[in-house]
Amino acid sequence: MNYNKIEKDKKFRLVYKKSEKKKRVFRYLLESTNIKESTKSMLRFLFYKVHRYSAISYIRNRCVFTGRSRGVLSRYQMSRHMFKKFVKFGKLSGIKKL
Repeated sequence: MNYNKIEKDKKFRLVYKKSEKKKRVFRYLLESTNIKESTKSMLRFLFYKVHRYSAISYIRNRCVFTGRSRGVLSRYQMSRHMFKKFVKFGKLSGIKKL
């Protein structure tokens, strides 16, 4: 299991959650036309000072069992390998083997 990758992904999600509101406020104020240019330059500085990992692109869907990031079924939050294994033994309700 990739515990390190799972923990890193949890960290990215937490940082994103904490800084999302702050970044949205800065972005709204920067796009506003009623603010002086000196204030906008200060806002730009604060906007770029927000944590680097606060972008949503750092967040990956990962399998909760294996930590695998590729081939993840987002509805079940598991990789295709684990999905196949669970279906094989009938552990997922409402899904039948073909």
